[in-house]
Amino acid sequence: MAVRTSRCYALMVGTATLLMALFVGTPCLASPPGWSVRQLTVDPMAHFSPMTSGDRVVWTRGNGNDNQICTWTPSSGTRVLTSGDRDRMFPVVSGDRVAWQARDDEGHVQIYTWHAGDIAPTQVTNIYPFLYFAFLHPDISGDRIVWQSATWKAGDSEVTPLPGNGMYPRVSGNRIVWQGSDQQIQIYTWKVGDPASTALTNDGLTNSSPQVSGDRVVWMGGPYDSQQVFTWKAGDATPTQLTSDPHNHDAVHVSGDRIVWQGFDGFVAQIFTWKAGDLAATRLTNDLHEHRESSLSGDRVSWVGYDGSNYQIFTANPLPKATVYTPVAPSTMYRGRSATIYGYVAPRHTSGTYLATLKFYLRNSHGVYVFHNSVNAKRYYYSTAKSKYSARVSLPHAGRWRVRAMHSDAGHSTSYSGYDYITVK
Repeated sequence: MAVRTSRCYALMVGTATLLMALFVGTPCLASPPGWSVRQLTVDPMAHFSPMTSGDRVVWTRGNGNDNQICTWTPSSGTRVLTSGDRDRMFPVVSGDRVAWQARDDEGHVQIYTWHAGDIAPTQVTNIYPFLYFAFLHPDISGDRIVWQSATWKAGDSEVTPLPGNGMYPRVSGNRIVWQGSDQQIQIYTWKVGDPASTALTNDGLTNSSPQVSGDRVVWMGGPYDSQQVFTWKAGDATPTQLTSDPHNHDAVHVSGDRIVWQGFDGFVAQIFTWKAGDLAATRLTNDLHEHRESSLSGDRVSWVGYDGSNYQIFTANPLPKATVYTPVAPSTMYRGRSATIYGYVAPRHTSGTYLATLKFYLRNSHGVYVFHNSVNAKRYYYSTAKSKYSARVSLPHAGRWRVRAMHSDAGHSTSYSGYDYITVK
């Protein structure tokens, strides 16, 4: 993709043996609410260009003499896929298949692939005598691999050129997007079998780094010194702009309806994420070190972060949500008199004094429910599958009220119940 350039090689520092283990260490970042952040690498070498598919993360590791392709999953840990003194870059992953570009024995740049279970990588192209410094920017979706100006799928007898002069292409299924090389750089999409490509932008501004997942496309666009994040989904009349601050944004990726990017907080680069339906983006990093080169698959995000000594690999995923059942409240209450309001949370919780927070809203003269106050509800045993929350509550004003329960803890992100309604006399 466009944001990955030879600047990565400036990060290759230190020396190490080829088979140095990549130990999982203690995270140097505090996990934000609703997320679990894990550091995957702790060694003196540079790590960059992470990509994610499901729970598999791939990246490039360098020690100043050669670059190797590495992969990690929660079940199998870290594996180094390559060996020997060659330049390898731009790893991409789809499921358990990984692809990247590297020099062959003659110094030409080719596309290579590896699948979980393979003994060694396979060279999948031997068609063009690519030059030593060519940047092919490969991408992969299932068995389809795409690179600059061409695409190929396992079983094809020859490559298929992309319509137009496609740069930095990305693929999802049979839909491909790329950055055009016209004077004002625009974003295009094409589906295998379509007679022609479709321009998604025509605004006279610089648009770059397109990514695609299904029918959702994201890219960066705007003035050169203030690139913003945009998204478009098949059927949309116009693109949607997700950011509007005066800083540059980079490393934008998409998976389903979740988007992640690298933003600037005024001091260093940080990682942000947004999902369709969110009111605002979530900032995943919040320290004084640089975080960049973000990627994601589903809701799992990975990126490169500086730990004070070297660039390491981090990953994060949102915590699961507990099921919060709608509270049971009396249909009628009286001012100044307490009543019991209770409900349930699944799965069963075995620790903590309080299980839920009851949030009360009073209807005003315009018929709008306005938040009034909160009450903590204690945890009680109910069954092996659920815990009960309960609180004694008095409401100070006559009128129509409604209440819902909220649950959040170290193992679950915030979730809400439905509403129950109360008339106070």
